[in-house]
Amino acid sequence: MFNLSVLSPLKITNKKQFSLFCECLETYKDTIVSDGTELIIVNESPKEFKNKVNDKLISIKPNLINLNQKGFVNSVRGLIDKSQGKYIMFFLDDVEMVYNSKKICDSVIDCMTENQKIFQVKIGGGKVSNTPKSKNVKKFSNTHKKLSINESFNIWLNKNTEEYKNNDYVITHWNCITRGDLLRDFNSRLKTNTPTWDGLTLAFSNTFKEEVKNYYTGWLNLQSFIYPWGRTKYNKKEWIQLTES
Repeated sequence: MFNLSVLSPLKITNKKQFSLFCECLETYKDTIVSDGTELIIVNESPKEFKNKVNDKLISIKPNLINLNQKGFVNSVRGLIDKSQGKYIMFFLDDVEMVYNSKKICDSVIDCMTENQKIFQVKIGGGKVSNTPKSKNVKKFSNTHKKLSINESFNIWLNKNTEEYKNNDYVITHWNCITRGDLLRDFNSRLKTNTPTWDGLTLAFSNTFKEEVKNYYTGWLNLQSFIYPWGRTKYNKKEWIQLTES
């Protein structure tokens, strides 16, 4: 079994998108290249870009698995089902890691291995996006338990019963590292025909609310280590300055 499964549903349709995909992939490279990581993709790119995408990924991970799925949600569910990692993380073509990805992933996985009650650790997005780290610590330190990992990272834990009170997306997707065994089990039992990833996330969160209520969601350093291109008003430099301040 692999330590980490990096799952990627891809559909690259133009040169600009391909260029961004390459830039974002580079920031995940140190994690993906690891022997303990498997890379599984669904590449629905048109013929013009399909081989370019595969060649780029193979240069990093020669033994990647390429699934034949159709449709985004079917791709996501197929990727989860095929994965073998103890932990799961998604890589998207427009999401960039703004810190050392291997250091982040190794630190989070070490912590989750020691504490089996942590269901997932979010490395960005949600309630910590676009907000200075100092403000997040001030806001959430009374409700979240600080768990020190090493000199660089702390995980701030929140019981999922509390997480559900102000967050519809407790079981989330692109911004976290998740326990593979639980997510695969949920995926095998979930009945939904939603056409969107947000809908799938809500279906997971609503259907399995009782089963994860005694687990924890963690937030790494209460700051966002991932930059979602095109989904924020901030440029990357401003984003990094915000989350480091």
